[in-house]
Amino acid sequence: MQTTAARVAAMAARRHGGVTRGGMAAVGVTRSQIGHLVASGVLVRVHPGVYRHRAATPSWAAQVYAATRATSGPAVASHRAAGRLWGLRDVRCGLPEITVTGRCGPI
Repeated sequence: MQTTAARVAAMAARRHGGVTRGGMAAVGVTRSQIGHLVASGVLVRVHPGVYRHRAATPSWAAQVYAATRATSGPAVASHRAAGRLWGLRDVRCGLPEITVTGRCGPI
């Protein structure tokens, strides 16, 4: 059986280095264990309930993943962010642009 840290690392590896509190809870990681992983530096808080694994290299795709997971509803990369993810060469963007169902305005 994998340790908690190993389960979280495997999950993060499949998600651009990011994990969510809900995702970790779904595989049996407790709030206490998450707190320990944050306190020990294994996880770095990116947004409330969204973390980056310390072994993951920060990337723009990871920022998009974190932004879409930090919302209160279903969200997707949109506009220039979506174009960049689809490999459009001339698309330049800073902060990830996302669209959230049922909500207006910035997060």
